[in-house]
Amino acid sequence: MESFVFFSLLTAGFIAVLLLHEIGHLVLARYFGFKVLSVSIGLGPQLLSFTDGSGTTWKLRSVPIGGSCVFDDGLSENAGPLLRAQTLQRRAVVYASGPIFNLIFAMVCGVVLPMLCTNCALYSSEVGTPEANLIRLLAEFSVGIAVFNLLPVLPLDGSRLCLTAIEAGIGREISAKCEAWFSLPSILLIAGITTAYFGWTVLKLFA
Repeated sequence: MESFVFFSLLTAGFIAVLLLHEIGHLVLARYFGFKVLSVSIGLGPQLLSFTDGSGTTWKLRSVPIGGSCVFDDGLSENAGPLLRAQTLQRRAVVYASGPIFNLIFAMVCGVVLPMLCTNCALYSSEVGTPEANLIRLLAEFSVGIAVFNLLPVLPLDGSRLCLTAIEAGIGREISAKCEAWFSLPSILLIAGITTAYFGWTVLKLFA
């Protein structure tokens, strides 16, 4: 497999893994009846955009890093304690569904990989065929996305799960002002981790 084809497929695969993560949120959100406003993949200028029959706007941006799934959970300010608790549980499932979809994808890759390369496995030192290496990299990227998103820093899924647990414990919403205190350090931490991860991936490819 030529280098250009390999890196083209790898880039497309990275985008697909990011999309899979957001689709995980989308599927569970729609299952629970939450209106999904938009699904966005990447950062920077918008390249493509369309709105599906359910009113969800799909966006592809120029830099294939990160993504978002924005939904309106339809919470009422006058919701009673039991309804409120049930809604928090559903929100927690929606937040967790993205990483879960990524882990399932990595498990599927782990099953497929030995079929392409006799001694190949995830996180193995065996070089294998280009196809096997492509699947291995996508599986590792998918696991990385799952673990990364479970970090308890805003606006990642892990932080939303933590905030949901806190809201369930105190019986009320955490104010936007409280969340804002954690936004800047969270963004700096995310930027640092993302840069380090992609730097490690590039070094691994050319080592």
